[in-house]
Amino acid sequence: MNCLAISAKRYVLFDRGEDGAPVIRKASAHGLGHLLSPYKDHERGERIARIGVELWEEDLWRAIIRAFDEGRPDKVDYASLTNFDQPAASRYAATNQTLLKWFDRYNAVVRPADRVWPFNFLLSFQAKSNMEMAVTDPDALSSHAWRRRMPHPASRYSTDLIKDRPPVFDRHTGESIPWPWLKSYARSLVRHHLHSEMKFSGGADDQRGTLRRRNVQAWAVIPIGKEADNLEEREALGDDADDVLQWEIAGHDRRKLASEIEETVRGCKISDRTLTRHAGVSHHTLAALRSGKRVPLHSLLSLARAVEELRQLVEAESADDERWRGRRAPALPSIGERRRRCREARRDTSVPGSSTKGRKTCHSRIEGSLLRVSGASASADHM
Repeated sequence: MNCLAISAKRYVLFDRGEDGAPVIRKASAHGLGHLLSPYKDHERGERIARIGVELWEEDLWRAIIRAFDEGRPDKVDYASLTNFDQPAASRYAATNQTLLKWFDRYNAVVRPADRVWPFNFLLSFQAKSNMEMAVTDPDALSSHAWRRRMPHPASRYSTDLIKDRPPVFDRHTGESIPWPWLKSYARSLVRHHLHSEMKFSGGADDQRGTLRRRNVQAWAVIPIGKEADNLEEREALGDDADDVLQWEIAGHDRRKLASEIEETVRGCKISDRTLTRHAGVSHHTLAALRSGKRVPLHSLLSLARAVEELRQLVEAESADDERWRGRRAPALPSIGERRRRCREARRDTSVPGSSTKGRKTCHSRIEGSLLRVSGASASADHM
């Protein structure tokens, strides 16, 4: 059994057939469940019960495995999959006041028969970015739909977008949105296989190999509720930035966090200039924090992250210095050992300068040779 893991919740277990092709035994649909299938799957229920994913998700994992086998794990050819050039659609249901609120502006400008009501089913799409539109349709950026913000496309519900393409509209303004403005499945999932696993060290999207446990220090506690669920899906559905919940740190935890930052700075001897440059904040922000004034939450967290990264660098450099000193110590004889060897050399008549007059010359010569040998040994150990 083989395992290809992207993160803790994105993995696939597979065997190899007689022809070497992967035979998927179990796969994860994490990060894919909010998207509708781009084509029909007549064995959907049986396949989900057997391997945990739908047919199109199984095809996607096959493409990821194929890219890994060909030595290009970062370059998955999603565009070659069936119907992945079609707009990526997500099922949307106005099941609570927050989701229904997304259509407040739309409901205000349309007639009652066309409004979105509680528990209505719709489809949500993702608009292309400004950069993509500048390449594919630069004239569209000057239209009213793109003038202030990116469109928020939606449409009535459809079970087959190949045969039945419903008209797409902006849920804020009600304006019509052409299909070429929408992101395809291939574009929406372009970084699915590069998802970072930040709960462990070594799990960034550009890193490979075995993960290592992180040393977590809880400097502040933020109590949250069930509203924090489905953040990834809300982002994929085009949730407004203004609607994303922002959790504040309590006042006493802010003071504790500021104290921890200052204590680490003093203990590791981190300069203010290095800290502010690494955190991306001004020295005025650092001065305000030290004087007990309230600073923005993002600046406080940036300082906390920066001071932790700098602390790890300082500890790593200290550990390297200790290892280097430990390697050189056995190669250098003690002062007593050098004197003993010098006395033995003075008693040896075969050594030039063994008289009392040449004692200094003998000592310097032997000690210099010992240092040269010791330096060569240390260099060899280092190499």
